[in-house]
Amino acid sequence: MSEQDANKERLELALEAAGLDLWENDLVTGEVICKTSKVFTELGYGEEESLSFMDDVFKIVHPEDIPLIKTAINNHLRGIATQYRCEFRVLSKSGAWVWYANYGKIMDRDENNSGRRFIGVTFNIDDRKRNEEMLAVRGQVWRTLVENSPDTIARYDRECRRIYVNLALSTLTEGGEKFLLGKKPSEFPGGQDYVDYEAKIQEVFETGRDIEFELNIKSRTGKELCNHIRLTAEHDSSGSIVTVMGVGRDISELNIQRQKINEMAFYDSLIGLPNRRLLIDRLQHTLASSTRSSLHNALIFIDLDNFNTLNDTLGHDIGDLLLKQTAQRLTACMRQEDTVARMGGDEFVIILENLSNHIQEAEFQVETINKKILTILNQPYQLANHNRHITPSIGIVIFSGNQFSIDELMKRADIAMYQAKKSWP
Repeated sequence: MSEQDANKERLELALEAAGLDLWENDLVTGEVICKTSKVFTELGYGEEESLSFMDDVFKIVHPEDIPLIKTAINNHLRGIATQYRCEFRVLSKSGAWVWYANYGKIMDRDENNSGRRFIGVTFNIDDRKRNEEMLAVRGQVWRTLVENSPDTIARYDRECRRIYVNLALSTLTEGGEKFLLGKKPSEFPGGQDYVDYEAKIQEVFETGRDIEFELNIKSRTGKELCNHIRLTAEHDSSGSIVTVMGVGRDISELNIQRQKINEMAFYDSLIGLPNRRLLIDRLQHTLASSTRSSLHNALIFIDLDNFNTLNDTLGHDIGDLLLKQTAQRLTACMRQEDTVARMGGDEFVIILENLSNHIQEAEFQVETINKKILTILNQPYQLANHNRHITPSIGIVIFSGNQFSIDELMKRADIAMYQAKKSWP
């Protein structure tokens, strides 16, 4: 086998392996030097049909694509384009349109930029075009969903700057897209919450793990909103994290419902004070804190004398009014760190925290507070059209660390309160 024949065989093998159909035209004589029928065979046509199409391939080219092919050829012939490149649809035997591409080049150009040979390849790109169409449809669907989503969506680069915001976020934020794009959360809107938000974005870049959290934001109308944020890492083809997507959902109504449920579970429905359940929880916290600090604390039980008689004679509405006013008075004379709770009925409990670590000083502090309670509760109550004087019975236990269990503390304070009640004439 000659070297020329060997080279031709190598070329044919390479073209076949690459799925390429070689063609070559003599531009001077118009002669077809080389042209195979592989494309037509792939399209399902027989030998006779293939020979016919080889003479006039435009018979089976999509009418909309014929001008594109001719323009691409002319641009290359005139030297406007360095190569002839064109993608077009061809009709298969089954009636389906199949995508193909032509890549070619004029060879042996003379001083007038005219060439003698036009050589190129044709190959099937149908799978690629279908994938592109599918991706385009998916991209359009994604854009439609994102732009019309009620959720706020933003994309951040590695410097935590916004490179995309959707319509929901633009319309929610004062200044809109103009003020959001190119800015870090710490820069706009700014503030500690957004500094923390930015730190979470950086954490996703560093770890690749999604993060979910809640963020309180203010809308452009000034309304306070609670958003559930999910930060998700986005990777490139090599697996490196290139951007982080942040999606926020307004859960303000849900948050309100959660607060209501929390209030129902931990707060007295009549007067809004912590109930027994929350009192126990805070007492546990007080015991743990006292163990670490060695500071004294006090548990105060308060019972309103003759409340049942008032409730029975004047009615439950008047009794409820008395309880509300008592709650207001107790809350007003306590420190912010103290807990005022309602055990039920006419019984109130107060936790005094962080008293002195010296028992004598702690006793003096408690006695001072006890006098304030007696003074304020002994003042007359204006209950609708009734003016009443109600006396309280008070029991106190001072404790430090975990010397008593919660049950023991409650029992001791309750006993002290009933002893005080018995001492009244």
